[in-house]
Amino acid sequence: MASPKPLLLLATSFLSCGLLVAADYAPMTLTVVNNCPYPTSYGVSVVDGFNVGLSVTPHEGRGNCPVLACRKNLTETCPGELQLRSPAGSVLACKSGCEAFRTDELCCRNMYNSPHTCRASKYSEFFKRECPQAFTYAHDSPSLTHECAAPRELKVIFCH
Repeated sequence: MASPKPLLLLATSFLSCGLLVAADYAPMTLTVVNNCPYPTSYGVSVVDGFNVGLSVTPHEGRGNCPVLACRKNLTETCPGELQLRSPAGSVLACKSGCEAFRTDELCCRNMYNSPHTCRASKYSEFFKRECPQAFTYAHDSPSLTHECAAPRELKVIFCH
């Protein structure tokens, strides 16, 4: 009998609740799911920025199986320096500090790539205030990943 194949699901969207965002890079709200090794682990991330609200709801699992969400429309409160705007001027998404400024410190690269040197910034703190259940920078708390034994499904809903 073959062993089960690992599943790593990265759910995201290049949309802005009805509008397709066409760009080389667009900030994205993410959910990452990994069911191997068991139990299933999942989390919500705005490390790469925010474009739409989302929630992850586990059904019929055992253990620590909370609903995780970042439902607020952060494009409405996004700091000006993080805004990704359309040619017409509307805010399509909210960039991370890393994407906006590309510094090693904000991107947790090179000498900043460890839990001791990668720290929250005023930009990640903006995201954390609005979405406390989400990862907001590369070395954010590991407690934000939840493990749920044998959920029948994980429902991901975009654009709350």
